[in-house]
Amino acid sequence: MRVRCAPFTLVIPALVIITLAQPTDLTVIIVEPVNLTSSRPGSILLVVRNLGAAPAENVHLTLAATGCAELLDERGVWRSNLSLMLGNVTVGAAKRVLVPVRCRDGTGTVVATAFADNADPSFASIKVYAEKEPAPAWAFPAVGLVVAALAACFGRKALKSRRRKTRRRAERVK
Repeated sequence: MRVRCAPFTLVIPALVIITLAQPTDLTVIIVEPVNLTSSRPGSILLVVRNLGAAPAENVHLTLAATGCAELLDERGVWRSNLSLMLGNVTVGAAKRVLVPVRCRDGTGTVVATAFADNADPSFASIKVYAEKEPAPAWAFPAVGLVVAALAACFGRKALKSRRRKTRRRAERVK
């Protein structure tokens, strides 16, 4: 699935869910796409759900960011890897995790892996394409005003200088 969020295009691949003979079945779903502008933070909402017949014990969620993507940890530091302990997830229950993410210019990927003591791992990933933020609409008139103000200032100086030279010549002639 491809999502276009101005100014970013996000590609959300199909979820890879691995289930063997484990009593629980964990799934990871990336619910909210990243809506970022270059180097400004956004967020990803991840849902870890237990679809098995028994509670999932000691559920961990690991996130790995590559390329331009960076994740914010609980101490406010931007990192490329996070590991979160979600505890036990009862049958049919879901745990939601909101993770701040930012992306500098370029492309990046965030891969989420959920695993438990009695469940096989489950994976989901999202690709982020960052584009530079367009210049604001007010920037072009503002630049014009600055140039006009500078021209007026230097034009005034040039005019005063020209008048002084004319007066000096007139005084010499007298």
